[in-house]
Amino acid sequence: MRKNNFLTLAFILLIGIFVSCDKENIDEQDLPGNIPGMGNAGGELEVIEAFEMPEGLSFDGEITGYDASQIIVDKGNVTSQNSVKSLSIQIAGSGGEYIAILVGINNNTDQPIPYVIKKGTVFACSEDGYQNGICVKEIVFYIPANSRLQLIVQLYCANAGAEGSDSNVTYKQRGVTSSLNMMEIIDALKSKQVNIDEFQDLTKYYLWRTKIQAIIWSCTNGGGVSSESWDFIDSLPERI
Repeated sequence: MRKNNFLTLAFILLIGIFVSCDKENIDEQDLPGNIPGMGNAGGELEVIEAFEMPEGLSFDGEITGYDASQIIVDKGNVTSQNSVKSLSIQIAGSGGEYIAILVGINNNTDQPIPYVIKKGTVFACSEDGYQNGICVKEIVFYIPANSRLQLIVQLYCANAGAEGSDSNVTYKQRGVTSSLNMMEIIDALKSKQVNIDEFQDLTKYYLWRTKIQAIIWSCTNGGGVSSESWDFIDSLPERI
């Protein structure tokens, strides 16, 4: 009987060791500066919830990069610095200082359908050396019935030092990141005024997005978010 008890105890301890080692490996993969697909960690972006396109909607071609520096926003209208003509494009999201994407969506039904980009959604660039993107706050576009809509989505860069977005590269909407460290930042921003459509004074938007980008990089490329950065997030106003 004692021998059986000893073997049982040894088996339980062995399982505990394996579980502990496995947890340590998972934690190490999610440490700031070591998140797969972000910063200089290498590997592919990992998701806990894969993106699925709603029934009735489809992408109109590839998601391409967009040069965010060419966008001017004036009272909700989007124009290009190279043209005075208004573009039939909706713009949304937060970020865009280094990465923005152009998304075409088709609705082939007789009803409007929402296309949702959830908070924490990551977009993987198809080319090495370019930035992957991350959405920090949920965005909802309502695609009218039997129509096509073009969207410019501003994102935050997940790879400091990599090339910014341009029309020569394509992206895949992977899904919601599995990084707990990144989601901690995103959850802290979820009720804050950060998306461009929540601002009347874009001067504040451009200032705050630069600071938020630095916070994102402290997680993807640095040693973690500082107490001063958490204080900044706390100081942001709630969404109007």
